[in-house]
Amino acid sequence: MSAQVTYLRTSVAGWVGALSSSDPLQRRLGAYALGEIGPAASEAMPDLAAALEDPVGFVRVWAAAALARVAPSGGESVTVLIAELGNELAFVRSLAAWHLGRLGPAFPGIERALLPLRQLAGDRDPSVGAEAALALGMLEGKGAPPPELKSLSREGTGRPAPRVAGLRLHSLLTSPRRASISSTSTATPLSYKRRPASVRSAPIQPSCGRSFLTC
Repeated sequence: MSAQVTYLRTSVAGWVGALSSSDPLQRRLGAYALGEIGPAASEAMPDLAAALEDPVGFVRVWAAAALARVAPSGGESVTVLIAELGNELAFVRSLAAWHLGRLGPAFPGIERALLPLRQLAGDRDPSVGAEAALALGMLEGKGAPPPELKSLSREGTGRPAPRVAGLRLHSLLTSPRRASISSTSTATPLSYKRRPASVRSAPIQPSCGRSFLTC
């Protein structure tokens, strides 16, 4: 007898039961868990198909994503995810775009999602447009990251891109080694403690002996 398939020590039947919970978060968790089990949860296909009609948008999205992993040959998942790109809630639109990108360029029927994803470029919520762009990068680039993620340096300069430099600076400012930077002032986001005139002209060096952005 083969061992029973479980996820987090809960059987397929247990996660199927979660799909009928009165709590949408539990229903979402049930769908997610069944997707993690994958094709071995084939007995849950009818219940996941029913969850595509859930009254809560994010549950429908997770049910569609789970069904895509349990039964990849079906076309219902792509249909539902495309429909949710038009959901009134921005985070549901973003979630649907993210899942479409994860399906990959070889998923049956995924080409139907390309135009709707392109149309999200002008979404009123910037995070939705960004997620749609990432999904398109995965689908049109056949799994490759979108162009903006291929390089973290400015072309030809060798200097960090602004986003990377900003992250390093944030790390510096939140580190115990932030070298005389005071966070108590409310006049400006950052202010140096007042130092004697003889010292103020000397450059401030971090304790590691290197430049701030490399500490």
